[in-house]
Amino acid sequence: MKIDLFYEIVSQCMINGVRLAAAFFLYRLLSDFVNKKRAFASAVLYLAVLTVLYYIPQILPNLAAYVIAMAAVYIVLIVGDFKKIRLKAFLCITFFALRWLAVGSVSQLMMLINQMTTTLMNNIEIYMTNIPAIIAMFVATEILEVVLCMLFIGFSVKMFLKVYKNVCEELTVKEFIMLVLPMLAQVVGYQSVINYYDLYDKAMKAGVIEPVYEFNYILLAFYLISYGAILVFLMLYQELKKMQENNKEQEILEAQIDNLKNHIDTAMKSYAEIRAMRHDMANHLMVLNELIESGRNEAAEEYSSKLNAMIMQTQSDVKSGNPVTDIVIGEYKDKCDKAGIDFTYDFHYPEKGVIDAFDMSIVLFNALQNACEAAQKTPHGYVSLKAFRKKNAYIIEITNSCTGRITVEPGKLPATDKDNAQAHGYGLKNIKHIAEKYYGGINIESADDTFKLNIMMKTAALQEKQSGEKYFINLSTYSAFS
Repeated sequence: MKIDLFYEIVSQCMINGVRLAAAFFLYRLLSDFVNKKRAFASAVLYLAVLTVLYYIPQILPNLAAYVIAMAAVYIVLIVGDFKKIRLKAFLCITFFALRWLAVGSVSQLMMLINQMTTTLMNNIEIYMTNIPAIIAMFVATEILEVVLCMLFIGFSVKMFLKVYKNVCEELTVKEFIMLVLPMLAQVVGYQSVINYYDLYDKAMKAGVIEPVYEFNYILLAFYLISYGAILVFLMLYQELKKMQENNKEQEILEAQIDNLKNHIDTAMKSYAEIRAMRHDMANHLMVLNELIESGRNEAAEEYSSKLNAMIMQTQSDVKSGNPVTDIVIGEYKDKCDKAGIDFTYDFHYPEKGVIDAFDMSIVLFNALQNACEAAQKTPHGYVSLKAFRKKNAYIIEITNSCTGRITVEPGKLPATDKDNAQAHGYGLKNIKHIAEKYYGGINIESADDTFKLNIMMKTAALQEKQSGEKYFINLSTYSAFS
């Protein structure tokens, strides 16, 4: 009787150990998607619900108990925060499926191990009468099961976090259905097999059928395949998302290139007009001189005014050292002036054309577009553009007003807050790509109501000095690049 009590205590400790480990890994999973306090509260509730349901007199089926526990977790995740409700539902279902199949795989594996050890020990007469050896084997088996469960669940969570990259994105309805249906199918298949196995076990114990030991191996293979299929499917989904992202980025970049080509055409037309005016300037001066000599002063003033207006039309207020960047900066300066945004600039195109004008234009186009849109949402909006050299780097610094503090995680770009997120959010990516093309990078700083973007690029002169060495500028060595 005491031995039976000991067995029961050890079994309960092991069950609670698995439950506690599952709660920890649930916290680990959720903490990458929601704030840590909410993730911790969800994990604690998950553990509490399962514990209560396990010990209440009315014992529920395991499946029902875990469904209730995950439903409680989902409620905690969405209460007071109705953002990304489909993503949160997907996380709950994913953890439920992975934990369910992981523990099922371990249980089936332990059943096979127990069968083999029992057969082996039954052939050892001294073992059958050695109570301490029997107890030690039981405890070792229970500990092994807990350890395997922890490894399987932990591995599942680790692999999920590794392959699932879109932590900031809400799932569309189609994506949610596409991701959830295979998992639910695996769980239903698992439960169907369990029910069939229960019937098989009852029939075997009743002597209706002979034991078929190969059946256990088939069950284990089914669990492992189902368990792995979920992870493989998630990996395939992420690869598909990556391809879609790359295609979208390419489309956005091509659209920007077409836009910049129009800017270049505009710039070329302006300079063509200037050249034509210079060519005709002698004729204009001759006409103006004849009008003055003939005493037709009013006609001379009118002609002079028209000539001056013509000259002003061909001139740009922006003098950056490159006609294309003149056009881009001038365009956003005009937009800011019309929107009542204070626009200041101190930008000088790097000498000797060490940075391609087209690349520079893409950087300025994206950076100024984001800055102007953010500044327009503030009561006293402003945009500041600066460019300077520091040590061996060419640095562009863009500062703008914004609404509130923007949280930027290390190594990540800030998520877009625009209504159509799929059509936006690529500007910073394009800037980052071009900066890296020149062996540089970007740095983002956000304070209260202020957003600063620093873009660093290495010049061709430095590249030649490095003799072709692949050198990356260490952004951490520059404090705010100023």
